[in-house]
Amino acid sequence: MSKYFNLCRWLSFFLSGIFLISACNDDDTKGSNTNSPPSTDEKAPQVAKVGLTGGTLDALYTDSASFNKLKHKVVFSFVFRGDDILTLDGWEDKNPFDPDPNIELYQGYAVTGVNYGLGTYFGDIVLGADDVNQIQREIKNKYKYVLFTPNTTDVPNHIRYKISYSNIKPEKVETLILPASELYANPSPPRAY
Repeated sequence: MSKYFNLCRWLSFFLSGIFLISACNDDDTKGSNTNSPPSTDEKAPQVAKVGLTGGTLDALYTDSASFNKLKHKVVFSFVFRGDDILTLDGWEDKNPFDPDPNIELYQGYAVTGVNYGLGTYFGDIVLGADDVNQIQREIKNKYKYVLFTPNTTDVPNHIRYKISYSNIKPEKVETLILPASELYANPSPPRAY
């Protein structure tokens, strides 16, 4: 009987060793880089190489036709479009929620000099329904583009965007003369949902 228990003990020790070795060898077949993204799917976020913890914010723009489609308050969220391109996408405050943005802002003209870095709050940016209506009245039949220029706020480490208009496509140019506007897309305060 003692030979039977010794045989069982050795057999269980031997099988445990085999399972341990096979478990350790399993990781070698998966590759050495465990920090790589799981897939290259279009919808999967891409890892930014530079600019993630600091950089300069670009001025952004959209065309007037896209802006004129809006009917409600718009909540903008920051999105990386490339290694060093930070823009905003906007959703109208309406039900039901559509996961695709109602409006996209694109990288615009010259660098603004407004920097972000550690300690900068990247919350939602809000443009109220009254502001949306006012912008639509001001651009109607007069301007082709709505521009969003980053601006600092009275509250440290928060960002807002000054609204202006242009008939020149605001791509990468050194200077762009903008009509004055008193409208801002402001940081959204935290709230309970």
